[in-house]
Amino acid sequence: MEPELLTTKQAASVMNIGEERARAILLSRGVQPVSLPWGKERKTLRWSRRAVITVIDTLHAEAQAKAGVPKRRRSLKTAGCVIGKSAEELFAEFNMGAVQ
Repeated sequence: MEPELLTTKQAASVMNIGEERARAILLSRGVQPVSLPWGKERKTLRWSRRAVITVIDTLHAEAQAKAGVPKRRRSLKTAGCVIGKSAEELFAEFNMGAVQ
């Protein structure tokens, strides 16, 4: 069973980034840490597992929206018809930009 509260180190591991960056991202997204008032873990901040997963999903959705569909580039070297050209003309056309 997964814990309801994750330490900063665990949250960073789930997000696959460093602890400081994970903490900064979570705070910037409005996720508030929980500080446990007892035991040796009282100095360790805890984060809600659901909130961490929600932030990860949001970041992923934003990255997918930014990426969009990659544009296909046409090669100018191969444009045109090859029928009726000699082998030497085709070779010259295909190797036009090659470094000699």
